[in-house]
Amino acid sequence: MAGGSLWIDGIGGTQVGCQPPLRDQEEWLKTFLTSQPNWRLNGDELTLTSGSTTITLLDRKIAEPDVPLDGVRWEVVTIITNAYLRHHRYHAEQAWISFDGGRLTGWSGCSELSGTVTRNNTELTFGNVATTGHTCTAETAAMQAAMLATLEPAVSYTIDYNQLTLLAPSGIGLDLKVG
Repeated sequence: MAGGSLWIDGIGGTQVGCQPPLRDQEEWLKTFLTSQPNWRLNGDELTLTSGSTTITLLDRKIAEPDVPLDGVRWEVVTIITNAYLRHHRYHAEQAWISFDGGRLTGWSGCSELSGTVTRNNTELTFGNVATTGHTCTAETAAMQAAMLATLEPAVSYTIDYNQLTLLAPSGIGLDLKVG
């Protein structure tokens, strides 16, 4: 970014498996970005201009602000176990949790769960987390065990737009997404 122009010396691309419309779009964007477009930053907006083409980009945190923790259904996407991710894919009902002030409710895939929660900016502290104790299949039992292990007393949490990550000090946790 020198003298009001964006200088890119070359851009790679995957070119694997792209159907013609996406491949054409990628080529158009690469041509645009390597044309040394003029740039201007105005607050949260970056504007790139080359010839008659203008692209305006908005900071993602402004365009897609983080979803609040409360009042949404957070569906479990991934179980985090000892620093590696394992996607769960089972045929039972979707496991989820929801927060409402100091209450936690949810579904483990085989049992309802509930408990209390307190929070600060980076940590959730759970208490009295219990399930209804329904019989689980092997897959749903594994999901329920992972959820209960994560919902131990204190976990760190981060929200990035519509994704919530809960991580216990032991390294286990859950990745969730707004359902």
